[in-house]
Amino acid sequence: MLKLIYILLLITFLFSCSQRNPAPVIYKITPILNEILKEEENNKISNYNIKPKIKPYKNFYIVKKGDSLEKIAIKFNINVNDLMIINNLKNPNKIYIHQKLILSETNIKDENLEIFKTDKYNSKNNNFIWPVKGKLLNKFGKDKNGYINDGINISTKKGETIIAVERGKVIFVGRNIRGFGNLLMIRHTDGWISAYAHNSKITVKKGDFVSKGDIVANSGSSGIAKEPQLHFELRKGIKPINPLKVLPPLA
Repeated sequence: MLKLIYILLLITFLFSCSQRNPAPVIYKITPILNEILKEEENNKISNYNIKPKIKPYKNFYIVKKGDSLEKIAIKFNINVNDLMIINNLKNPNKIYIHQKLILSETNIKDENLEIFKTDKYNSKNNNFIWPVKGKLLNKFGKDKNGYINDGINISTKKGETIIAVERGKVIFVGRNIRGFGNLLMIRHTDGWISAYAHNSKITVKKGDFVSKGDIVANSGSSGIAKEPQLHFELRKGIKPINPLKVLPPLA
């Protein structure tokens, strides 16, 4: 009997402590992002490791009769997804004879199209844009309590439009990652990933190709957010990068 009373008192004490000092909610997208990138890698055409059959002429290719995007990708040892992103293609099945396809980021510069370099993470070397503009609620990195934020949190109005910061492919849409609510992730060229969380609604689906500035979501307070906001992350592979060092300065 005394043992039972002791156990009940101990449970009561522990419960009261947890109520006074609730454990912090820790949520990270790194593990699932790592799995997504592995899946993307596995979905590449198996022949990507072969040597190019034809040397690219000035880094672009003119579509010929009988070509498909897949055949062109194999011919030049290029990832189909990257080929679509570089050329801003929405549908891999819609190319036409005599169409000029860019084969590398180097040629994008030659063609005076939008390009960003990634050797240094600052706004002078890329064309990322803000997903939404608003007051910063939380900055990147460790806060005064020792908690680490892998992105930034931007205050928004409920339902405000969220836009893609660069062209790319949607690689994740869902709300099964603890704390993030409705989450969207987009893969861009050169290993960049952007993530958008706490949305009230996501307007694209996994596998979609989006252009820079396309509406991809509406802001909200899903997940652990207590007010309408966007939790935004930029990553190089799975490594978090401070968005404030990459996005252009706010006016």
